[in-house]
Amino acid sequence: MRRAVSLAIVAIAAVAVLIFAFCNRAAAPSPSPTAVSTATAMASPTVAATATPAPTRTPSITPTPAQTAVHSPDRAALLALYNATDGPNWNGNANWLSNAPVGEWYGVTTDGAGRVVGLYLSDNRLSGDIPAELGSLSNLEALSLAGNELIGEIPPELGNLSSMQYMTLSGNLLAGEIPPALGSLSGLVNLDLSDNRLSGGIPPELGGLASLEELWLSDNLLNGEIPADLGALSNLEVLWLIGNRLSGGIPPELAELSNLELLYLAGNQLSGCIPAGLQNGPIGDLDRLGLPFCLTAEGAALLALYEATDGPNWSNNTNWLSDAPLGEWYGVTTDDTGRVVGLHL
Repeated sequence: MRRAVSLAIVAIAAVAVLIFAFCNRAAAPSPSPTAVSTATAMASPTVAATATPAPTRTPSITPTPAQTAVHSPDRAALLALYNATDGPNWNGNANWLSNAPVGEWYGVTTDGAGRVVGLYLSDNRLSGDIPAELGSLSNLEALSLAGNELIGEIPPELGNLSSMQYMTLSGNLLAGEIPPALGSLSGLVNLDLSDNRLSGGIPPELGGLASLEELWLSDNLLNGEIPADLGALSNLEVLWLIGNRLSGGIPPELAELSNLELLYLAGNQLSGCIPAGLQNGPIGDLDRLGLPFCLTAEGAALLALYEATDGPNWSNNTNWLSDAPLGEWYGVTTDDTGRVVGLHL
């Protein structure tokens, strides 16, 4: 019986051990994700080392004017010209609207500081109005827009171009009056507005262009009289007013233009007489005007003599009252300056 009791005790002990082991296993905590990852990494070092890294995004950098040096202070005015005159259809528009320096844009020249000094876009299919923004190109010396299809009026803002020397807008469809503001361009050497549809009078303010050498206003619709103020253009060499609707007399002040070489006035409605000082003066078309030359004070004195002494019935009155120089009138001799020095009648 003692043996049976011992065996029962052993069996109970064995069952207790099994029950204790089972309970401990059920109560053990599950491993955390971090632990799993760490364990996996430790178990598979090769896989962890060759894992593909996440791509790194490189931030884009927008160039600033200081970095690229393309944003000239004159850029806005050029863009205004491009947009106002159908830039996409120009014959030449290379680099326009690009980030290239404006000096590399077709027809644009710049100085060492990158400021625009020349716009050469003649015969380039520009069409539309000249934008007023061009008046902000303070360093502009030459503006050549001839032979295009520009319309509208000439912006008075062009009178702000204090550095301007050469302005050529000929061969377009510009209308309206010539802006008096152009008279403030004291450094202007050549002004060509010919072959347009400009109307109104010639602004007297143009007489203030002290440096002007050539003035081309032909083939427009200009009317009124030729302003005497043009006689103040002491450096003027060419005055071309042919083919307008100008009327009245020719100002005697034009005869005082000592540097004048070419003078064309035909195709207008001029009247009166041609100033005597132009008789032996510039090359031109004065012979096509159908007007006599005005008499000088000496010519007037000879006329008085002719009328007082029955000149029409003189034995010889060749060239008297004609446009011939006084020295070619019968019986009159003159010196090298055309002054009368002898009467032999």
